[in-house]
Amino acid sequence: MTTPLSPPDAPIGVAAESVSAARPGDAARAGAIQLAAQGLRLVVSVATGMTLARLLTPTDFGVYAMVATLLALVDTARGFGLGPALVHDAEWSASRAVTVAKAALIGSLALSALVVLMAAPLSWIYSEPRVSGVALAVSLGVFFAGVPVVWEARLVRQLNFWPIARAETIALIVSVLVALFIAVRGGDYWALVAQYVTYTLSRAVLLRLGSQWGTVQVAAAAQRAQQPSEKAQRWREVRPLLAFGRQYTLAQTITFAGRSADRVVVGVLAGPAVLGLYENANRWSMFAFGQVLDPLYNVFLATLNRARRSGADLGAAVSRVFMPPMSAVVPALAYLALETPAIVRVLLGDQWDGAVPYLRILCGAAAANSVLKFTRIVHVVTGSTARQLRFAVFRTLIMLAAVLTGAQWSAMGIAWSVLLAAWSLAVCSLWYSTVETAIRPWDIVRAFARPSGAALVAAGLLRVMAPALESDAGAPAMLLRAAMFGVLYAAAWLALPGGTGAAAQLMRLLRDVRGGAAAR
Repeated sequence: MTTPLSPPDAPIGVAAESVSAARPGDAARAGAIQLAAQGLRLVVSVATGMTLARLLTPTDFGVYAMVATLLALVDTARGFGLGPALVHDAEWSASRAVTVAKAALIGSLALSALVVLMAAPLSWIYSEPRVSGVALAVSLGVFFAGVPVVWEARLVRQLNFWPIARAETIALIVSVLVALFIAVRGGDYWALVAQYVTYTLSRAVLLRLGSQWGTVQVAAAAQRAQQPSEKAQRWREVRPLLAFGRQYTLAQTITFAGRSADRVVVGVLAGPAVLGLYENANRWSMFAFGQVLDPLYNVFLATLNRARRSGADLGAAVSRVFMPPMSAVVPALAYLALETPAIVRVLLGDQWDGAVPYLRILCGAAAANSVLKFTRIVHVVTGSTARQLRFAVFRTLIMLAAVLTGAQWSAMGIAWSVLLAAWSLAVCSLWYSTVETAIRPWDIVRAFARPSGAALVAAGLLRVMAPALESDAGAPAMLLRAAMFGVLYAAAWLALPGGTGAAAQLMRLLRDVRGGAAAR
């Protein structure tokens, strides 16, 4: 079942804004902008993670993680799916955008209030009094996070990702400076709290400045002059958007509830110190695919929605769009799992040695989660949010059962259960997300096949060619092995069947990026 989004009537006072026309290379250039900005953010994030890991203790991270799980759960409901609904919709109407913005603002207030109400229960569940103060403070960030949903959706529809990349990069740098200042001054876990609140506030302000909201403000003025019956009509017009957003948000929230169950159970059973190790391992395992796929999520949606609306082969578009980022994500996860002890000691320090076994296991789960992320994108692009919701319920039940089973063997048993459950769900989702659509499971698998095969070959060859470097956990040896792994991976990627054609496709993508830049 899909949630149809019909074109709106002409808005009162403002003509419908067309954002469907695309210049050649716009999609490729949008991805290039996001990845280039993400490269800078990656450097800042790694440096910040290394520094905070030395200034703070695992217990500090554990206290924040007890609230961060709720925070991330609430974040899945940010904007209540109205941003993706606006991107998916056939036309853009400024007056409808104003109505949606009002709904998003109300939703942000409700989510912020929910976090405030959960402060005391969280403190009781974890038997940790410090949790309540953290929850009250981060509720401000929850509100700021949901405010710019429509401003961002407008930019995404236009494939205008420069203001988004600029806002996220500047907000990250500002928040990092605040966090480091507080950590150096002995602020403990409050440094992590301040980083989140500062980031969401800065990002909201910068997106507002970069969204060219003037046209929509004209529509807002027109709405204020409307009669009550006309305002009611405006809300009736956005019901399809609200229905799409409701199903999307429920699916995202239920999915996250299952995906975060392991951290909740670890925190309850083992306390903040072990949770700090487990949470940091989980965060770094998701780092490789999150740093590439998360900033490209809106690019995927906008590009594939345009392919769908133009009548192009959606299956071929999925393979073409997903394969380049996976060519970076898969080898990063493979190398992280291969060199876990050295990477942990170099980046985090000896106090984090206890995170090594968790990180190695959770890298495998992160690979499965990248498959699940792509199948969720397929659900959204094809409009099958009702099916997405049903699979989210199934996924959460399976993950909860796996975590509770693994809990019998402490945190390590939970990590192994998460790995096995994630891959079982990834296989199921390949079929379920593509049934009754123009996309086949192989279209998604094809994006992973070449990078996965090349990464396995490179890992095996590195083990054979450079065993003497394994015992040296220093940074020079780690970087040397990383360079060797990269060369072996690139050679294997090209040597596998079809490598020449895949390389030619990447070259065309680069030419599209340059062509899109020249067209502007």
